[in-house]
Amino acid sequence: MQKKKLNKQQLKFCREWLKSHNAYDAAIKAGYSDSYARNATKFLLENIGIQEYIDKRTSKVEKQEDDEVDMVLTNIYRIATGKEISNHSKAVDNLKDKVIHDKTYISPADTKEQIAAAELWMKIKGQFKNDNAEIEKARVKKLNAEARIADAKADAIENTGQDTETLLTGYLKELRKGVNEDES
Repeated sequence: MQKKKLNKQQLKFCREWLKSHNAYDAAIKAGYSDSYARNATKFLLENIGIQEYIDKRTSKVEKQEDDEVDMVLTNIYRIATGKEISNHSKAVDNLKDKVIHDKTYISPADTKEQIAAAELWMKIKGQFKNDNAEIEKARVKKLNAEARIADAKADAIENTGQDTETLLTGYLKELRKGVNEDES
């Protein structure tokens, strides 16, 4: 398929549209008449040459972003699996404004970083789930308590006769009572 060559006005429209995503404004800035600009979506954005140009420009950005994502994912995986990575260490004596040492060394990340990277990798892959019922039960209790506190604050705002602290104290007493009953 032969690519259609764009004129200067069409190129200006493409560049303006890529910045604003507003066909009318882009057409006006490119020098088209007001009446033509009102139909810019139909006349300009449906133009095969303009579509090809926009696709070419956006695909460059998508490719660059994909490459950056690949690099980040590769680093996470390398750290998680204990493979060697490049580390940079620099120490500065601020009082003397002097670099004490500036070294790059290659070694695996420390265990804590490896565990964090492994957890992140598993979350990305959808393989990391905490199925511990006790932890889930505690989360639900915490969410319920936060909901009660939010309700108390809302009640305090609506009922000007009681202050927030009084209402919260009452809710907290009820919450503690409920927790103690759950534990027995």
